[in-house]
This record gives sequence, C-alpha cells and structure tokens, in this order.
Amino acid sequence: MKRLILPLLALLLFLWFAVGSYWYTNNYCQGISRLSMPPLSITDGNFLATSTDNFSFQRNGHTLKVPTHSESAFRKIGVYLSDNPNKTIDLTGIYNADESNQSGKENLGKARAEAVKNKLVTLGAIADNISTSSLKVNNTRFQENTLYGGVFFTFDTKAVEPLAQTKEDKVALAPAEEIIVKARPLNLYFNSSKYKLEMTPELKIYFDELQTYLKEVNDSKIIITGHTDNKGDRKHNIRISKYRARAVRDFMIENGFSNKRIKIDYKGPDEPLVSNDTEEGRRKNRRVEVRIN
Repeated sequence: MKRLILPLLALLLFLWFAVGSYWYTNNYCQGISRLSMPPLSITDGNFLATSTDNFSFQRNGHTLKVPTHSESAFRKIGVYLSDNPNKTIDLTGIYNADESNQSGKENLGKARAEAVKNKLVTLGAIADNISTSSLKVNNTRFQENTLYGGVFFTFDTKAVEPLAQTKEDKVALAPAEEIIVKARPLNLYFNSSKYKLEMTPELKIYFDELQTYLKEVNDSKIIITGHTDNKGDRKHNIRISKYRARAVRDFMIENGFSNKRIKIDYKGPDEPLVSNDTEEGRRKNRRVEVRIN
C-alpha cells in the first residue's frame, strides 16, 4: 500500500499541473492574444464596418499595415464617405512621447492619421472631407512593438456654408432693356466639397432678371453645368459636380423656376476655366455655370 502512495501522489501532481496550466492558458493567455489583436469596429449611426483583424503600425513607424481581412472594412468606409458627401471624418492618430519620429510630420500621431486618410482616399473617400489630428498618449500599449489600431475615427455632418463669392463674382444690376436682349450667364463658385446654396441679395437680383427674360422668350431653357477642380479621384469629382448642378437646380425650383425650363449637366474636372496649379485656380474651377439656351 505504501508503495502505491508515491505513484498516486505523482499522478495527482501531474493532473493538477496539467489542469492548472490549461485553465491558466484558457483564461489568461488567450486574453493576451485577443489584446494583441483587437477587432476593428467603426460605427456612425446605423453604419458599421467590422473585422476580426485590425490595422497596425510598428513602434517608431507610420507605415500602415492592413491585414487582408480588414481590407473589406476599409473599402466599406471609403464607399460610405463617397456616397455621403455631407459626411466628414476626423482621424486622430496616437503616439508615445518616447517614440522616434522620422515621418516628416510634426509627430507620429499625425503621420499615422495621414496614412489612414491616404488609404481611404484610394478607396473612394473625398480627401477634402477627411481631417487629421494627433494625440500624445503616455504609456501607449504596444504588443511586441506593434500598435494595433492607433487611429480614432470621428464622424460628423458638414454644416451648410454660404456660397463663397469674391467681389468680381457678384451679380450687378442690368438695365431692363438689356435683360430682354440677352440673359446674362452666371458662375456660382463653391468652397471645396461644398454644394449648398444660400440666397444673397445679388443672387435674388439675378433670379428676378432671369425670370423676366424667361417670360419674354418662351422657348428658352436654363442649362446648369457642374464643375470641380482636379483634386482627388475623377469619378468622385464627377459625382460632386452632379450634386452641385442638382443643388442649384433644386434651389432655383424652390425660388419659382419651372423644372421644365431647366436642364442639368456635370463635367467634373474635365473642363477647367483656368489652371488647377494654384488654390485660386482651383477655386475658380469649383463652379456651377448657369447659361441660357
């Protein structure tokens, strides 16, 4: 009997060690694994983009790494921003004070946010609708020198801004006899990515003149054509120019014009007035032309 006690104790010790190791691994080590790769989850109201994997950055680095499983989530975000041009997003990149910064930006947080922005733009998001910022976080949690996530997504809805007009863009009064002879063309200029209008005294004068002309020339039509600068993807610039043309048409209908007398067109960046090499040139190319046919 005494001979059996020692082997029995050894067996019990082995079982205790095996069961204890399994319990510890299941409850703690898996938790560490999950912590090292937190899932990606981006939400905005009813919008949701998720992935079991997450994007990451290396310590002291700003190169964005997106696992294959996360690509679909990024594409979904890009399409969401493209389909909702009134949506903006702020990307806030985090960084640790003791990281070395070789990015060329003021800090790694800003560089990481810019890397995510560039990724979203390649997937269809409008660059002008994405802002970037940074946040220094003490004791940023790295897992084996890898920062998972590291950029916060904050969505917002753009406030409607008044139509941007310079002194030379404003509409002046014309004598009544000139109105009947020829309806004047009009260019409406927009801030980047804006497509809403507000009534101004100058625009009210122009609309009154145009209404008078349309009553005198019964077969005339209003041709509204949207344009953009050349920043960003052409397909999305085409879409923005379409939104702008539609917005002007709807605004004119709200102010008494007949839908039957209006036609719209949109050219995106394909017919610039001037070079897009300067901000002033790009501003002049972000326009809607109102012409009478």
